[in-house]
Amino acid sequence: MTTPSPVEARWTAPDGSHRTGEISASPGLQAGDAVSIWLDRSGAVTDPPVNATGAAGRVVVLAVGGWLACGVALMSVFWTVRWRLDRDRQKAWAAEWERVGPSWTGL
Repeated sequence: MTTPSPVEARWTAPDGSHRTGEISASPGLQAGDAVSIWLDRSGAVTDPPVNATGAAGRVVVLAVGGWLACGVALMSVFWTVRWRLDRDRQKAWAAEWERVGPSWTGL
């Protein structure tokens, strides 16, 4: 597979104006050969639209990333709630031991 290289080109924008700029073209083309390019509404060169495979890949990445983010958020909530409950249980245990500890230890 050959790597496209930047070349100077000219084209007609959607409004009919003539534009010039740098585009990527396959090696081996001669000056004056036609090259397909994608333009935005203003007539500037842009990347081609995403094909079905590229769109499906983006959907998979976004879906997996979304589920991972939800999992991380839920685990964060779980560990935060657990930490707070453990802290409260430890305080309650310490308070109860202060109350009954002396009768068990004979102090």
